[in-house]
Amino acid sequence: MNSEYEVVVGLEIHTELCTRRKAFCGCPNNFRVPPNTNICPTCLGLPGALPVLNPEMLEFALRACLALHTRINQRCHFDRKHYFYPDLPKAYQISQKYRQIGVEGFITIETDDGSEKQVRISDVHMEEDTGTLAHAEAYVRKGTSTVNYNRCGVPLLEIVSHPDMRSIAEVSSYMHRMRDLLDFLAVSDCRMEEGSIRYEASVSLRPFGQEEYGTRVEIKNLGSFRSVEQALEAEIHRQKRILASGTPLRQETVLFDENLKETRPMRSKESSSDYRYFPEPDLPPIVISDELLNEVKRTMPPLRDTVMKTMIEDHSLTPYAAEVLTASRALADYYRDAIRAGGKEMAVPVANWLQNTVLGFLNETGVEIAACPVSAQELADLVRKVEEKKITANAAKTCMRESLSGKGPLKDLLESQGEAVSDDTQLMQWVGDVMAENPDKVEAYRGGRTNLIQFFVGQVMRLSKGRAQAQKVKELLERELGG
Repeated sequence: MNSEYEVVVGLEIHTELCTRRKAFCGCPNNFRVPPNTNICPTCLGLPGALPVLNPEMLEFALRACLALHTRINQRCHFDRKHYFYPDLPKAYQISQKYRQIGVEGFITIETDDGSEKQVRISDVHMEEDTGTLAHAEAYVRKGTSTVNYNRCGVPLLEIVSHPDMRSIAEVSSYMHRMRDLLDFLAVSDCRMEEGSIRYEASVSLRPFGQEEYGTRVEIKNLGSFRSVEQALEAEIHRQKRILASGTPLRQETVLFDENLKETRPMRSKESSSDYRYFPEPDLPPIVISDELLNEVKRTMPPLRDTVMKTMIEDHSLTPYAAEVLTASRALADYYRDAIRAGGKEMAVPVANWLQNTVLGFLNETGVEIAACPVSAQELADLVRKVEEKKITANAAKTCMRESLSGKGPLKDLLESQGEAVSDDTQLMQWVGDVMAENPDKVEAYRGGRTNLIQFFVGQVMRLSKGRAQAQKVKELLERELGG
């Protein structure tokens, strides 16, 4: 049964734009505040309140359209999409149905065999977000729900693909590429755990070799890569079972139950007439001048592939290191700022510290790079001190770990640590003390157990509180123990 049908998938991505203000009013674009505090008559749709387009929303939408190679409609408009739901106080949503800002683009993804293919983008359009409902939280009385309107009017960008994906792996590649694009364009914070990106997948099956698509089923309200992948797997199995039984599939909307790992019908699929679309009467058509379009092109941030190429060609990083350091725009920016602060000669050492030390410590403490208490300037200064042997690598790592753990500013910790000791007189005193404290091990070393050298080095480092230069200590020990 698995080889009978070809999987056909299209995806809609709804991403909140990280503008400073909401789409059509002056409310701050921040719903991480007490419920129902970032609201006004406009985003609640009260009588007499009129919307005004946020120009930052338009700029961010243009960035995405350009990066996705779409054709820009330099004259477009908004439409009203009517439906009734508790988190939509106006009973309609301002969207773009008939003339979207961008149409017919593409994005390149990786296929199952490692090659590349283009997934066509049907359209990119602007709209406003709805509020949020709470059902199961501890503060909600059983059998009731609460509504928070802070998210009402937050600017959204909807990116609709053609049904060009043929496997769950291709869908996963598409989602990752799209997240990277939106992140590096600085148009969305891409926090899926906070609902900044949501997905709706359309899936159908057709016999291999058939050109006509099968019956399409839409899966609603998916909030993570994993839930999209699991929902698609469950729906594909469901459709195969139904087709194998000889029962025709219905075009419908389904929900994915993450606990049961199964999809279940939600409602029959709506058509455009169900939403009673008509042009938004309170907003004038959008006219995008050539000057604005050229300015957006000129100021667009570089995408991930471009940043990786710069790291490899200009900073001599390996492709693997460049891939790690571009896992997010925030991390790439942190690395760039550290190189600007420390100089190009610090490019590789700083990259090594970020990969091998800083990211590991941040993962342990659960801190994101954007909230890292050690600034890019401080990291550059620390790495330079290590390179110039003014502080040992072990001491630097200890200070870094303590600073990231909240034990104090890095500068203060380094001052209390003191500079590295390379003076032979002081080092020989520590070497002599360690040899005097361990005569049995000195004898064992001279008897052939030369691997004990690491023990002696470790003891000297303990006495010096990490300030001794380990390589010089080893050389001195080998000379003294050999005598």
